[in-house]
Amino acid sequence: LKVIGQEVEQIRWRSIDVEEVSGGERAAAVAEQIIREVESGSGEAEVAYRGKVRWVKSYERVKLEAEQEAVRELRHQGVFLITGGMGGIGLLIARYLAEKVKARVILTGRNEYPEREQWERWIEEKGEEDEISRKIKKVREVEECGGEVEIVRADVADEQQMRAAVDAIYDRYGQLDGVIHAAGLAGEKVLRLISDVEHQDSESLFRAKVYGLYVLEKVLRRRDVAFCLLCSSNASILGGIGLLGYAAANLFMDAFAASRGKADDRMWISVNWDGWLSEDKDSLSGSFKTSLDQYAMIPAESLEAFRRVVTMATANQVIVSTGDLFSRIDLWIRDRGLQPSQVSGRNAAAVAHPRPDLKTDYMPPADETQTTIVRIWQELLGIERLGIHDNFFELGGN
Repeated sequence: LKVIGQEVEQIRWRSIDVEEVSGGERAAAVAEQIIREVESGSGEAEVAYRGKVRWVKSYERVKLEAEQEAVRELRHQGVFLITGGMGGIGLLIARYLAEKVKARVILTGRNEYPEREQWERWIEEKGEEDEISRKIKKVREVEECGGEVEIVRADVADEQQMRAAVDAIYDRYGQLDGVIHAAGLAGEKVLRLISDVEHQDSESLFRAKVYGLYVLEKVLRRRDVAFCLLCSSNASILGGIGLLGYAAANLFMDAFAASRGKADDRMWISVNWDGWLSEDKDSLSGSFKTSLDQYAMIPAESLEAFRRVVTMATANQVIVSTGDLFSRIDLWIRDRGLQPSQVSGRNAAAVAHPRPDLKTDYMPPADETQTTIVRIWQELLGIERLGIHDNFFELGGN
């Protein structure tokens, strides 16, 4: 709903959540509630009715101060499982845990990596700029910070592989102190306009964040784990053009944490992150900047936010927003826009970057369809005057 309202200008949406009814007077009462809600002109995008009570979704602003007392500790020399551990976020968290508590970290992922004794040869043959070579370097940095690293090839959505991985952790260490679920597609891989989305696109996004989460719950059942932190995204709060499947997958993680948090002894925390920048990139795309980059966090900010959430949070869902969340909701969900006085610093969400100096001449859209597509991409990327060239968008000269 959030995404279709952003991609299709003619559509306005509202979500009305009601109880299941089978008929009779109660069904008539629910129908009346829906009619009144539709006719009310309320600006609330998401409401729910339970009996005669009307609930409205809202968010409470909370500050987790730097020196605030912790409600849980990161155990010294603790054992931590990070799914998607060889990705950018996973490796940043692994190094942080090594620096702070000399952690023993198990990094899982679907890709295969050379054995340790082959690392030097691999780097010599492939070069230091090779992707696997760079990840090997990151793992070594974790170990140089005092951590112990084990890389395990395991698909988080494969119950047999993950059960074997968790059993091996307990066989070797006798404990598991925390789980960080960071597996999943991100970046340009998740972008797909609604008109182009196919079944497999959604399945690819759901594999780690949905099916993988069910697997984690199964393999951790009856295991003593202090917390499971789920790396969700602010896309579940704000939507985003091209982010239909991605927003849906992250919404599932939020709902899962809320549901299991009421019935599970361990702490399930779904964290809706703004973007994480890597140490060697100053933009989320890596090749050009967009309007989303103003909200992205540099590694020091990301890791400090991680520390505060994992040690201090008491709620099952935590939104980490570097800009004013309510202004962003007004802009992206309620379509109210921002007042000029609100456009400053990281809150300048409506400001577009000027058209870059490209090798190709600007070619304006030729018809209504091209105009609509150009507008969508200009809003998504925050770049003015995107043009059409040989049926491809100009971007960075490519």
